[in-house]
Amino acid sequence: CSAVCQNTSGCWIFTWDTATLICSLPTSIQSEITTETASPTLQTYYISSMDGKAIIMSPSQGYWQQVKTDCENMQGSLYLPPDSAYALVLHHALGKGRFWTGMYREPSMNSIWYTMDEHVVSQRPDWQSGQPDDNSGNEYYTILRKGFLHDVDEYQDQIFGLCEI
Repeated sequence: CSAVCQNTSGCWIFTWDTATLICSLPTSIQSEITTETASPTLQTYYISSMDGKAIIMSPSQGYWQQVKTDCENMQGSLYLPPDSAYALVLHHALGKGRFWTGMYREPSMNSIWYTMDEHVVSQRPDWQSGQPDDNSGNEYYTILRKGFLHDVDEYQDQIFGLCEI
């Protein structure tokens, strides 16, 4: 099932029922997803459509640097989804409204954003309308809020991060 999803364009989520051996690949998402309790044999997996690594929530909430360290301690890194559609899938699948992402900028480089491996960002989700605004003058980090990016101060809030492992 994992191999089928990895080889299917636009596949980001799949379920595998270990009792019936049924693999399901959702073909679309809606703005609201209603969840029901799954059978004990149903396992749900979330993968990156780019390189097949697992995308999970950080083990705990924290400020950006703390969550970055949590991801690194799991042999991973903070993750930046490739687009707003996938970011919205993660929002619904993981059941949280906001996440720290793996996109930041240096204080001296106002308009240049970097990935966790220090490359200039070339692909990312859409900015929320009016963003980035550097409202506080030190908004060097990004969060995803319902699929859209916001620039924020690291100490604005303690939230979960998206880890790629």
